[in-house]
Amino acid sequence: MGPYLSVLLPVFCLQYCWSFSAVPSTTGAASFVALEPKPHYPCLSGEKWPRPHALKTRSDEIQERRLASRVKYLENIVENLCSALVYCDDMALLEREMLKTGDIHLDMSSNMTRRPLLLRKTVADIARQNGQPVKTPVHHWN
Repeated sequence: MGPYLSVLLPVFCLQYCWSFSAVPSTTGAASFVALEPKPHYPCLSGEKWPRPHALKTRSDEIQERRLASRVKYLENIVENLCSALVYCDDMALLEREMLKTGDIHLDMSSNMTRRPLLLRKTVADIARQNGQPVKTPVHHWN
C-alpha cells in the first residue's frame, strides 16, 4: 500500500486543487460546480446614518424652538383674525345689505350675473379647507 499511496496522493491533490481553480476540469462534469448568480435583495438593515438630533448643536435647538414659537404665534393671530372677520357684526350688516340688492351684473349692457361673494363665508370656507375651522369668539356683554 505504500507505493500506491505515494502515487495516488499527488494525483488526488491535483484533482482536488484543480476543481477549485478558475478553469473548469476536463476530466469529468462532477468535479466542476457551476455557481448560481448571487441574488439581489434590498438592504433592509444596514449601517445607520447619524441621527439628525446628534447633528444639532444647542444653538440650533434654541433657534428651532424660537421659530416654532413664532410660527405658533402667527397661527394664533391668523385664527383670531379669521374668527373676528367671520363673526363681526358690521360685516354681517354689510352682507345683509349686499344680499338685498340681488345678483351682481357683469356690466349694465349684459345679462350675465352672479351671486354676491361674501367675505365671511369665504374666510370660513378657507379656514375649514385648511383644517382650522373658525371658532366663535368670546362675547363680552355689559
